[in-house]
Amino acid sequence: MKIETIELSPNSRAFCHNCKKQIEKGQIRGIENYDFFNFLSRRYYCEKCTKKSIETEMARITSLYKKFNKLKRSIK
Repeated sequence: MKIETIELSPNSRAFCHNCKKQIEKGQIRGIENYDFFNFLSRRYYCEKCTKKSIETEMARITSLYKKFNKLKRSIK
């Protein structure tokens, strides 16, 4: 899951792709664009699942950054 955009939901028609909860109008939602055969489509995520995804991605990037710096220091 790679969330690319965050916005306020303009209506109550979307459901979270992860937990299947309805996203009410005015709530924060994350959006993931994906290809469905030849069509571009979107997956929506509720505030809780969006936050969890961002935290997971931040942990992964932080770990990658630490490895990068460690390798960079070993070259010098």
